[in-house]
Amino acid sequence: VQIFKCEPGRLNVIPLSGQHVREGESTRKTSFAVGGSGYLLCPANTTPHKNHEVLFAGVAAAGIERLLVLTGGETDFWTSKGLRAIALRRRAREAGLSWGRSLVGLGYVDDAAYFDLLDGAWALVMPTLAEGGGSFPVLEAMLRGVPTVVSDIPVMREMVERVGGSVLWFDPRDPNALASQ
Repeated sequence: VQIFKCEPGRLNVIPLSGQHVREGESTRKTSFAVGGSGYLLCPANTTPHKNHEVLFAGVAAAGIERLLVLTGGETDFWTSKGLRAIALRRRAREAGLSWGRSLVGLGYVDDAAYFDLLDGAWALVMPTLAEGGGSFPVLEAMLRGVPTVVSDIPVMREMVERVGGSVLWFDPRDPNALASQ
């Protein structure tokens, strides 16, 4: 109403659905070598706004002795020659994370594999600096009862409020804020 200067009745808010899996899709279980269950899951591609740098520093500062599992485009970056991959490897090493021991990146996984990973997670973390309309992974984790740690940014607050969820919030620019959660 403020942006378009119109009457409230002329606008309809259409919230995101709770799931992005279609009815009847495969429910097969997929196994990954991620050290069993109880890992910290971050399902976010490696574009800069997804904020992996703060994620790595925050996990290291917290002293979490659980595997950090990354999913999403380009998260299997350990051997990539791309500039972003090189920068993320350096930041992971600086944080004391070791590929295969404390950090694993699986790259893109299909929905069935993703939900299998989500169900085995100790918690989900979303360190994003910006989103367009919320986050499917956060919404899905809340709906499945997986503890969720989320960037305290307006779009995420709005989404969590809309669905009545409960998450732990942190300042996405501060690794120590993430570590304290």
